[in-house]
Amino acid sequence: MIQRTLILCCAALFALLGAGCISYDYEGTCAENETDADTMKLYTDAKRIPSEYTELGTATVSGNYQNISRERMIDKLKSKAADCGADAILITEQQVLPVAEDAPSGGAFRTAFNADDTNNGWNQLYSDVDQNYGNIRNKQAATTTVYRRIIRAKFLKFSAPEAEK
Repeated sequence: MIQRTLILCCAALFALLGAGCISYDYEGTCAENETDADTMKLYTDAKRIPSEYTELGTATVSGNYQNISRERMIDKLKSKAADCGADAILITEQQVLPVAEDAPSGGAFRTAFNADDTNNGWNQLYSDVDQNYGNIRNKQAATTTVYRRIIRAKFLKFSAPEAEK
């Protein structure tokens, strides 16, 4: 019985460690009331926001590209935005960058799919995988780049008429 409990505890610990963690940073203010994360609206284009709003602040979430899905990061943003009383989230940047490279700021909306003119896109990922694949004669150490997914967003509070709907 004790051995079984020990095995279950070890399995749970490895599951937690393997799941990875999401880094979160927020600069801004919070509204007085918390909102519901399940009804949080998500926008990727400010022109599509249907009503007047106030920006509460800017949040950044990041995590290991291989271990952390975009959906988990969005869920983290929704949870934190609800805690701050936001009604919506406006995604301003999405990036996949090598860990050694710092993320540029400035509001450019980049993803791994449309950043092919830099080394931060799928072409770089393919290059890293294919660089030494099948090369058994060359004894050089294979290089592996670790990538980090970064999402920047603004927490929004709608004006009174939209908040009541």
